[in-house]
Amino acid sequence: MVRRAGRPRVVSEYGDGLDQVISRRIQGAFLGWNVLVSDVGRWWATRGPLDRTQLRAGWEASLDADTPGQLCERLADEAVRDRRRLGRWGV
Repeated sequence: MVRRAGRPRVVSEYGDGLDQVISRRIQGAFLGWNVLVSDVGRWWATRGPLDRTQLRAGWEASLDADTPGQLCERLADEAVRDRRRLGRWGV
């Protein structure tokens, strides 16, 4: 089977055992996000579908990073922005 470089693949179906464990842990920590890793090792998180209002307000449907740790940092930052968008902190 031929794969295109950088094409995301679902970790739970194609990743090695460690990728699967890491993916599940990230998904457990950041509910609503699906974690994927590309065939070149780039980590992705996707969610949705988001509606037009959410997209216009700046909600991200996908995030990517070089490592799982960096992806977690991006997800944590996005969680803070999501809370602010929802007005939970009165911002």
